[in-house]
Amino acid sequence: MLFTSRVEDFRRVAPVARAHGMTVVNGGYVYDSELLARLARRPGWRVRELSAGDIAQVLTPLEPHRELEVLDQLRAAQAVVQPLDCELVARSFEPQHVPAVLLQDRDGEYAREVRQVVAADDDLWGGVLSGLAGDAPAPARRLVVNDANPTVRRLLAADPADPVLAAGVRSLYVTAVLLAGEPLRAREAALMNDAMSVLLEAGLAGEQVRDETQEDV
Repeated sequence: MLFTSRVEDFRRVAPVARAHGMTVVNGGYVYDSELLARLARRPGWRVRELSAGDIAQVLTPLEPHRELEVLDQLRAAQAVVQPLDCELVARSFEPQHVPAVLLQDRDGEYAREVRQVVAADDDLWGGVLSGLAGDAPAPARRLVVNDANPTVRRLLAADPADPVLAAGVRSLYVTAVLLAGEPLRAREAALMNDAMSVLLEAGLAGEQVRDETQEDV
């Protein structure tokens, strides 16, 4: 039996887990985790907390030719989310209407917190914590975009240098945060505003071009 210890973790994976036949228990409410921990100690019961790897293993990797086709776009997209301490990967999964899912890596999250402490304190304790964090900690979050989703496929067909691609990736990130039930912090709100500005400008520019074309006809 797999469970999540936080409601947000359950919300972020529930649609994908359900579509792929995974049973995940929401243990994020009061006493739930404690009850599940007691159940795990009973003979014959295999109970553990859900990890990002459990979800990742049911997501279908892209076919080699498809991966090569969108390689430049994925590199550009990774550059967008990297400052957010996030890794971006493309997979194909159900349900198709979910454009992206944001997976939380507890080890990566711990390493990020340690790095923040180290950055604020460079004395002896900072050196000790730096050793605990390791040289190349994993990103705290992984944004998995769904190549089976029509919107994502249109986005991955864009020119890697097109500002629309970066804006679309930011929108996917914020959407995934909202689907997890997390509140929007100032950083995410700014990302959404920037993305909406670019997408609206691109949409209005396209509409103007169509109007001018029709007038010429």
